[in-house]
Amino acid sequence: MREFYFLESENIFGDEYIQFIDLLGVNSDFFTMNKHYDNNGNVLLLGSLFKALSPFCTDTLPVNDWYCNYDMSSYYVDNVVECRIEVQAYPSNSTTLDILKSNCNNIYLYGKETIPLGEDLCFFKNGELFMGTVSHERMCGIYPLTKNMSKKLQRYGKWNKVDYSIDSDINRIKYSPRLC
Repeated sequence: MREFYFLESENIFGDEYIQFIDLLGVNSDFFTMNKHYDNNGNVLLLGSLFKALSPFCTDTLPVNDWYCNYDMSSYYVDNVVECRIEVQAYPSNSTTLDILKSNCNNIYLYGKETIPLGEDLCFFKNGELFMGTVSHERMCGIYPLTKNMSKKLQRYGKWNKVDYSIDSDINRIKYSPRLC
């Protein structure tokens, strides 16, 4: 069984956030953020981070479930049924990672007054999710890719190694977007 760590700290802020994004970025091929829609097709959230990254979006995948968001087809948001998710993929390169670091200062992508700038940041290597967040629940889990990554985690908040995955099917999230 692969090691799995769950973030116990409230969040990863400031310089720790920047260093954590650097660690994730050099070990990943791409990252994703989610857009959520109501049943009328209206975007429920479109923060400034999405706008800054929009020229670099290489793929969009509509889904009804995603990391720790199960079967959204019957999910309610403000009494609106069928909240759907659209996953947007971005290559992990110096430009996109700099945008993540300069437009936000915490892993859950919240701005001032707890307004989300983006949502549900996930990082992938070879099409497999190795770090995922659920912004509104303030959840973050990671399967370190190397022993060195496991050691470095403790620099970026308090992590708890668990014998099972919070999301036991984190490995089911496989995605290979078109990357230019």
